[in-house]
Amino acid sequence: MRGILALIAVALAGCASSPIPITASTPQPPDDRLVGLWQGDVAADADDEIERFRITRLTGDKLALEDGGPQAARGPDHTLEVVTAEISGSHYASIGSLDAGSTHYLLLRYELVSEDRLQIYLAGGERFDDAVRRGWVSGRKQPDRHFETFALEADERQLRQFIADHGREVFADAGPLLERVRADEPPTPNRR
Repeated sequence: MRGILALIAVALAGCASSPIPITASTPQPPDDRLVGLWQGDVAADADDEIERFRITRLTGDKLALEDGGPQAARGPDHTLEVVTAEISGSHYASIGSLDAGSTHYLLLRYELVSEDRLQIYLAGGERFDDAVRRGWVSGRKQPDRHFETFALEADERQLRQFIADHGREVFADAGPLLERVRADEPPTPNRR
């Protein structure tokens, strides 16, 4: 679980969070194109470990994200839910706990560049500050000891409308490029 959370925390520094996931107005199946073993971009420091994570399909139309490293622990305590939605032609993911008592999702936009490459897009704090000032969505900065996130304060309908109207322009900062890999393939830097 440490690997997943570390990758998400580093990759999504300055990200947006919400007590509810981004969902479409009518139910959609999860985006099965995300199922597989993925590795993130390698950091500049050659000593940094290349992080891998696995996305699987669970029963009940859910996707799950878990550590994909060789020593990965499996099970509900080491798994995060991935909720996907296509809104206004763009794809969004909300990553949160599978624990029904937890209400915190990290939000992002993604594009499959190819079958084996996934570009993540994030929303910087300045973009959310601007969105709140303009009245597009309610939210507040949520400082953390490592980085600042932005906590949205919108219900399901308000969040969906905000994403439909402004999602591409707000979630516009290119984040990590992920590459699909085989389990038997040794970790290597992404081939751009």
